[in-house]
Amino acid sequence: MDTYANWDVLDQISTFVGKLNTDGRLTSVNAHALAAADLAPSDVIGRHFWDCYWWQVDQETRDQLKDAFRRCLDGEHVRYDVTVQIADGQRIVIDFQMVPVRDDQGRVDHIIPSGQDITQRIEMERAMRESTALVDSLFSAAPVGLVVHDSDYRYLKMNQAMADINGLPVEDHIGRHPGELFQGMLDDDLIFTIWDRLKEDGGEPVTMEFAAQTPASNHPCDFRVHYFPVNSDREVHGIGAVVEDVTERKRAERERDTLAREMQHRVKNIISTMQAIARQTAKNADSIEEYDRALRGRLAALGAAHTTLFDDADEGGAIHVEDIVRLQIEPYTDGAGHQLDLDGPGLAITYRLARGLSLALHELATNAAKYGALSDDCGRLRVEWLVKQEEGSDTLVLDWSETCTRPVSAPSDRGFGTRLIDVSIQDNCRGTVSRDWTPQGLKATIACPLGGD
Repeated sequence: MDTYANWDVLDQISTFVGKLNTDGRLTSVNAHALAAADLAPSDVIGRHFWDCYWWQVDQETRDQLKDAFRRCLDGEHVRYDVTVQIADGQRIVIDFQMVPVRDDQGRVDHIIPSGQDITQRIEMERAMRESTALVDSLFSAAPVGLVVHDSDYRYLKMNQAMADINGLPVEDHIGRHPGELFQGMLDDDLIFTIWDRLKEDGGEPVTMEFAAQTPASNHPCDFRVHYFPVNSDREVHGIGAVVEDVTERKRAERERDTLAREMQHRVKNIISTMQAIARQTAKNADSIEEYDRALRGRLAALGAAHTTLFDDADEGGAIHVEDIVRLQIEPYTDGAGHQLDLDGPGLAITYRLARGLSLALHELATNAAKYGALSDDCGRLRVEWLVKQEEGSDTLVLDWSETCTRPVSAPSDRGFGTRLIDVSIQDNCRGTVSRDWTPQGLKATIACPLGGD
């Protein structure tokens, strides 16, 4: 081996270092390069570098080295990662460099090749890439919204489910503040107070539910959000969130609660309802026998209304608007058809819409029997329905018009029956109810879109 300044020092380091002449032959090599491959100096000194043991991985590796040597002779500093072999044929990856060294005239006099074992780093990077790919895959495929905000609460990363919830493309969020995108739609003070607390002390994750409107919906939706600090080296760098749209669940819960209250309301109401039917029947009966027969018939009709309607639905039969109207109202009329006027097309609707409409009509009919047009034989009720085009979709519009024999006035407060009508139409039918109390009686309009299930 020829001499080289500080070669004794190079023998002490764990980097592969050598020296090549301009023919590409190895003239010096440090101890670590030899020991790693279990070689003696005589195995490599004087040989072309690409013919040495380290490079006998494959022809492509040797050709790459030859090309790097030629470029280095032209004065280029060459660097790349490459696989080489060491003792027992074991292969490692090195960060390989070839540096040209010039003489006093500026000509390349010799070349210094060196290599640092980066196998462990490469393996860690590969594992990190695989882990990142797995996390990204889970992040993208998650059925709930996932989002990460930076320390200024701007969107840093989000999945498609979150973008769908918000109704905006992912790229429209990144780098922007929620306040910019959803101005007036979110309770900023509440959310940012939580985020500030999480950022300041890295506190426990916070789960909350709230209603908010986004560009994806034309009405407030219910969300369940789990906020948590994004930490690194014990420092909070941002806020993460798992967002779930629980609108349907909350609607079902409200529907369940409403039904429970409705049952209580119906139990309280049933006595007065039966009294009203009995009173109307008695006015037109000429004998006890006739009264008994008529009363039994009306009570049977009242009890059969719900069963008849929804047994058909359970069996897959069509539910027609006229059937719903008749089944819910006729038990409260005089039985001769003098009090009820119906007008509308034959129209079949979904189970969900029929259920909400039936609940609302039952409540309207009950109130009419107790206080309105059906509380005596001379009052009249007209129910009309039709289908209108509103905002490009079909909407069922049903008008309820009472004509009473005595003046009526609007109730002084909004009782449970009124709230029940509103909830039945809003939650079951996604519709609206409007009322107008005239001296002649109640005028009400129910509007329900026909597009949903």
